[in-house]
Amino acid sequence: MGGATKLSNLMSLCEGHHVIVHEVGMILSRATDGSLTVRLPDGSLVPASPPKLDLHLAIWACFANARIAEERRQAELARQDQQLAA
Repeated sequence: MGGATKLSNLMSLCEGHHVIVHEVGMILSRATDGSLTVRLPDGSLVPASPPKLDLHLAIWACFANARIAEERRQAELARQDQQLAA
């Protein structure tokens, strides 16, 4: 999925948005002028500014962020347990 890995294709996403892009299957593309286009898996364009909040996506994003935070917390606890056992 995606194009060649090269500097002109890279973009910086926070972890939460990175998860959303991969979980939802969004397609990100950058034009030669640097502008970004976002499409849903069915090819429909995601507007730069949605006319209204997609409540389902907003709730899903909150749960995704909470899951990431919990995974980090669990990993840190496991690391601390390993240090104590050593």
